[in-house]
Amino acid sequence: MKFRPVWLVFVIPSFFAQAQHSEISKLLDSAMLVWYSDFDRTQQLVLKAEKFFTDSTATVNADLIELYKLRIQSCLAFSRLQQMNQYIVELEKLLIKNKQHFSREELSKMKLDMEFPRAQYHLAIGENKRALESFLNIKAELMKVAQTPEVCYEIYLQSNYISAIHRDLGEFEASVNEQLSSIPYLICSNRPGFPVVYRNLALTYLEKRDFNQTGKYLKLSEDSLKRALQLWPEEHARVAISLYETQAGYYERIGHPDSAMMAMIKALSLIHLRSVNNLFKGRIYYRLGVLNLRLGNLNEANKYIEQAEANFKPLEGDPLHVARTFLLKAEWSSQSGNYAKALAYCEKAEMELAARVEKGAAGNSIIVGTISKKELFNILHKKTQVLLRLFEQSANRAHLIHALNTNQMAVALFDSTANEFSLDKDKIILSELSYSAFEYGIRIAHRLYRLTGDRQYLEKCFWFMDKSKGILLLENLRLVNRFSGIEPEWLQREKELKAEMLWAEQEIFRTESARNQSDKLQSVRERYAAIKSDYSVLLSQIRSKAADFYRLRFDHSVVPMQTIQQQLLKPGEVLIEFFTGDSILAVAGFTRSKMYMQVKPLPTEFTNLINKLQSALTRSSAASFTNPARELYDLLLNDCLAELGSDMKSLIIIPDGLLGYIPFEVLMSSDQQNSFLNNNYAVYYAHSATYLHEQLQRKLPDPKYFFAGFVASGNPKLGVQLATRNEALSVLKGAEHEVASIAKLIRSKFKIFNPAGKTDFIKHAPDYRILHLAMHAVVNDANPMMSEMIFTVADSAEQSLTAGELYGMQLNSTLAVLSACNTGMGQLHRGEGIMSFSRGFAYAGVPSAVISLWKVPDEATSKIMVNFYRYLKKGETKDRALQLARQEFVRDNPEYAHPYFWSGFILTGTTNPIEFPSAFRWYWYVLALLVVIAGGYVFRNRLMPGRNLS
Repeated sequence: MKFRPVWLVFVIPSFFAQAQHSEISKLLDSAMLVWYSDFDRTQQLVLKAEKFFTDSTATVNADLIELYKLRIQSCLAFSRLQQMNQYIVELEKLLIKNKQHFSREELSKMKLDMEFPRAQYHLAIGENKRALESFLNIKAELMKVAQTPEVCYEIYLQSNYISAIHRDLGEFEASVNEQLSSIPYLICSNRPGFPVVYRNLALTYLEKRDFNQTGKYLKLSEDSLKRALQLWPEEHARVAISLYETQAGYYERIGHPDSAMMAMIKALSLIHLRSVNNLFKGRIYYRLGVLNLRLGNLNEANKYIEQAEANFKPLEGDPLHVARTFLLKAEWSSQSGNYAKALAYCEKAEMELAARVEKGAAGNSIIVGTISKKELFNILHKKTQVLLRLFEQSANRAHLIHALNTNQMAVALFDSTANEFSLDKDKIILSELSYSAFEYGIRIAHRLYRLTGDRQYLEKCFWFMDKSKGILLLENLRLVNRFSGIEPEWLQREKELKAEMLWAEQEIFRTESARNQSDKLQSVRERYAAIKSDYSVLLSQIRSKAADFYRLRFDHSVVPMQTIQQQLLKPGEVLIEFFTGDSILAVAGFTRSKMYMQVKPLPTEFTNLINKLQSALTRSSAASFTNPARELYDLLLNDCLAELGSDMKSLIIIPDGLLGYIPFEVLMSSDQQNSFLNNNYAVYYAHSATYLHEQLQRKLPDPKYFFAGFVASGNPKLGVQLATRNEALSVLKGAEHEVASIAKLIRSKFKIFNPAGKTDFIKHAPDYRILHLAMHAVVNDANPMMSEMIFTVADSAEQSLTAGELYGMQLNSTLAVLSACNTGMGQLHRGEGIMSFSRGFAYAGVPSAVISLWKVPDEATSKIMVNFYRYLKKGETKDRALQLARQEFVRDNPEYAHPYFWSGFILTGTTNPIEFPSAFRWYWYVLALLVVIAGGYVFRNRLMPGRNLS
């Protein structure tokens, strides 16, 4: 039995029967050598076999079936999809007609084998979800039988396809996991295939924008392919071309266009080989067209684009490559200054991918179905840019309106795609990839507002700003608000599956990070894949059986500006929201009666200003914070506050991007030291206006107890224990005093856990209204879900609560105070913000949190925290209490007037005052009751007439 290597997409079917006739066996052997390189020759061999059976009246046997299956694979290899579908149907009919010639086991195996080309066909025509279900089903059935090398190879093939579909859908974590879990089965099969596995992993990481991992797997793929390509170039040409394509994309992304061009020249050197068909030729020319466009070589680019189109056009049922070519021609036309032609190509590309397009009320196209949401998003985004250029060229307002409508369609695709993702990580990546659509929406809507004065465009401008933020937090909070107490079966099942996925993901990370990786890694990967599959099935069930629930479950609507002014804001409050794009800075401001909107170019020194201020604030000796603090005030706040009025007392800041790393309280309205924003405004922060509004709608639970202090101040051994994290953690000498002082203020319904263990927090935290954590935190930028809060137990052994575990909790608290270091820091993701512990507590249901932006000195932390609680007890709102606590600290400790000491703590979320429990003990109530009874007795006796008291 002969085997050929597997390629990225085109695979060899299984062969499971011995030849019954030598003639058919010879034809089958010949077909196995040419099916991937010569479609016509494969067709001739099948026809010859059919003639043999007709002339000899022989019965249908397994070899003939395999020959038919090879022809189906050849159709796929040469993109003859209509013929592929026709031959699949014919073979299914043939099997039914001749089923008496096969055993029950053979028929069962043939039925499973026929599901494979059918799944391939669905994938080829863009029916990814349907294909995924089939591949998962085949894999599940194969996992039930004895895992011979042949079966292992079949499992490996299914995993290849499953991984590719997850990648195309933007589900990168699932794609990587599936591909890695296929490796043991590839080893079991004793087949070559590592160049494909490594290249596929590199492609997934490239789309995920993890360039370190991309480079690693590209090198592994090239190293494992090198010798095979030298010995058998015909068989390995397609693998090599796919690898060089990915290399070119990688080098292009990291800014090495010359290396990208060299990779594609290597691909071009293989184009003469017989196995390199029109599809692969088209891909080579397409990528060369892209690279030459990037380099500004318009003539060379045009030549390659035309060659790509000539190779893609003959392909049946392959709209993706045709659409990509049209999009590339649109880019070429744009660079050539012919925007009308560019628009025409965008619309051609759009029509290639749109399954159904309807006309909207305004005459614009509304896409009802599509083959690929990701590719269509790219087309709509390019079309938006072209329409904006046409407006700038012609001043025709219709182009600008058309651009806005097109951009809204792109954002609608973003919403639709996000709803289909199960993992938060994948949604975060999607938000980052889609961020530029929101930037263009803001620019266009604001331009239309300036041209027309029509308030609807101002509304739309704010809609884009707010919609770009915090989709994950909003989904989670709306889930709590709208379905708490209902707990439909699917909602409970969803919670369970997401918790299991999170657990599996963390287990994979821990096992991979361990020095000695255990054997359990493969089983955890397989468990992860099974959970992911179950979650996809659940979402499909929800969509079909509970459409209203599904719509509300993934509602991403934005709070209207009128609602912000009339319901969200209190008298004296200002809300200012920011959007920082690649080229614009947008500022929206609201009071109850006024509003402000400005969109201006983002200064080239913007990032440098943020870095300067951050650096100056995190070092107590630095005196250089004044200039950046003053410049940022002028850039971000000066005009807005001047227009909205100076009589405001409270400021809600909704930051974006790098602005999330700085405390606005230190921005200065003048060069005078007393001009800090903290001196004039109580400041607090929110993830988005919509999220803040949703938080205020939430009915807060009433926990049994009031205050829980969790103290893990550490000991001299703890620093040594944590050295493996590259983080030397000192003993927090003031932590115990801090929490004890707060407890004295509260006086009742409190408990101090000291030393606090992780189990203490998990078990008791849901029972308290205020959670105060005085301990260290360690931020993990590589995997934010593995960031840790460091607890201790009685023997001072270190324990940690990860951000991922926190996300899985359901807390009932009103406020979390995280006096640990760096609890407001973390990895920045555009569209979702900073992956900090503040976000984790918000996800767990806590509407307010006090967090730190750097390692605030222990003594300063303790004093500010005690002051904060004292003002809270007096009935101040949370933002005002924190403002007064800072001011009192500076007033009492002038030597610590530098913002490094007092501005590190900020408040996020809602600001409602907190009612403290009464300090009276039960015996005071009893004593008061006794006094009342005694007084009543005396009074009663005095009123009784004629009573002889002698």
